[in-house]
Amino acid sequence: MKENKKTPKAKEKIMNEKKIKRINKAVFWLSVALLACITFVGLKLFYESSLSFGLFLSSFGRDERIEPPVPAVLVVEYEKPNQFSRTHDTLAIGGAHFAAISDGGMVVSFGREQYGESDVRGWKDIVDISIKGVHTVGLTKDGRVYDIGHKADNRVWNPKINDVVQVEAGRFHTVALRENGTVHGTGDNSFGQLKFSDWTDIVSISAGDDYTIGLDKNGSVYGCGNNTSGQLDIVSWKDVIQIAAGKEHTVGLLRNGNVLASGESFDGQCNVEAWSGVRQVAVGTNHTVGLLDDGRVIATGWNYNGMCDVDSWEGIVYIAAGPFHTVGLMEDGSVLVAGTTNINTYDISSIEKAALPTKEYFLTYEQEHQSEHIISIVGK
Repeated sequence: MKENKKTPKAKEKIMNEKKIKRINKAVFWLSVALLACITFVGLKLFYESSLSFGLFLSSFGRDERIEPPVPAVLVVEYEKPNQFSRTHDTLAIGGAHFAAISDGGMVVSFGREQYGESDVRGWKDIVDISIKGVHTVGLTKDGRVYDIGHKADNRVWNPKINDVVQVEAGRFHTVALRENGTVHGTGDNSFGQLKFSDWTDIVSISAGDDYTIGLDKNGSVYGCGNNTSGQLDIVSWKDVIQIAAGKEHTVGLLRNGNVLASGESFDGQCNVEAWSGVRQVAVGTNHTVGLLDDGRVIATGWNYNGMCDVDSWEGIVYIAAGPFHTVGLMEDGSVLVAGTTNINTYDISSIEKAALPTKEYFLTYEQEHQSEHIISIVGK
């Protein structure tokens, strides 16, 4: 039988034919894929152009253009504990003297003058005052600070600092909040009570005997100085809208009307866990006072001579506390006093027609971004 053998040329021809078939097959499928892509893009462009053209045609015949909705006006409710507030105090009480601002911005002060702490002659246009012990501080409406009393020579103020919006007196130091949200201080710094150079966006301050606290616009609280009793254990506090510092205890009012306290509580001055519906707090040396939404007052702590006996008070719009007193200011400028009314040389019940304090409100960070149309309220 004769064997059929292919020549090399025949084999090469067969290989070339197979290669051409594979190339043709690849070209076919690439063409199919390219045609599918072109078809998809074409249909998409046709749809979008048709939609735009349809919208263009539909715009004919309309006489009015639909405007986007205007953001709702955000109104800050006055005297409600849901926003930050800084109070310009018009009444301050020390251990042996007090000071009060009259409606005309003048200051009256009675009591001991051993260190000149009651010498307010010449003070005018005062909007904020503060007292600790025998140390008195006043703020003028144009942002200047008066500082008198014990060791006043050690608290020399830079005359260029004239943008102060709040002042607070410590035992031997003074702190001032500036318009830009930073804090300036002078005087004793032996406990580090002036170490607040890195604080920013502060909206309110308070001074204890040897420490300083600040509240920022996010509702967080800062502190520096003496912490022997835990008065600065406040770094975890959130949603705070008002702060107050006593001798060795710190109080914070929350946005929901509850109250926090930290520090020395030997006399029960930090027993505020059950408080609610509070709109202002004040602290004395060893007692804490709260003003309720309905104008009543509650108090806890050292009750020497009855400074916490305030259960019967009604119609109060502002409270202040000293070492031996609690004072409630009524809307007509008259006062109610609990505690020792006569210490050494003054009778605090003699106050008449004290000016009502003003409050400046600050929106929370979240509220600021809810609307571009915000009504800020500054009122008494």
